[in-house]
Amino acid sequence: AGILMSDIQSECAPEYMVPILEIHGTDDDVSLYEGDLKNVDGWGSYPSTPDAMSFFVDLFGLALEESGNFPDVVGWDESTVDYQKWGLDGSCPQVWLYTVNGGGHSWPGVWGNQDIEASREAWEFFAQACSEPLSVGELIPSGDRSLVRVTDVLGREVNPTPGMLLMFQYSDGTVEKRIAAE
Repeated sequence: AGILMSDIQSECAPEYMVPILEIHGTDDDVSLYEGDLKNVDGWGSYPSTPDAMSFFVDLFGLALEESGNFPDVVGWDESTVDYQKWGLDGSCPQVWLYTVNGGGHSWPGVWGNQDIEASREAWEFFAQACSEPLSVGELIPSGDRSLVRVTDVLGREVNPTPGMLLMFQYSDGTVEKRIAAE
């Protein structure tokens, strides 16, 4: 799973509250579940997975709506999955944390834990998360827009290199995904 870098967290002021699903193994040796506030691994400082989820829960003003464990249907994978689901009376911003106890840096259902199918869980989460899409308002005709910036998928401004997935952000609020050509 991904991590919330400390420098991004300190500057986080989202314009919209969006649903967040985190599936993370407690034995992940790449993106440490317990975080790395001292930047021992050299990726940059980041909080623990529970602290990162608490950050968004507090930011969005959510409450714990449900918690529990998935059935341990496959014993040989030596892992289990529990979950916490925060929301606000069925509103769009939701934060769900699936903790894969004993799980590593893997995608449940494909490798590692076999008690859930992470792809199915993600699909179902986002399918139910927002019944009403955000309004984008009236679009300015494409001829009246200008390029504002080019970022990678994490929102960092970059100089394109071949094969890189890029987000072209325009003055009218539109975004185009492109892959940089050679």
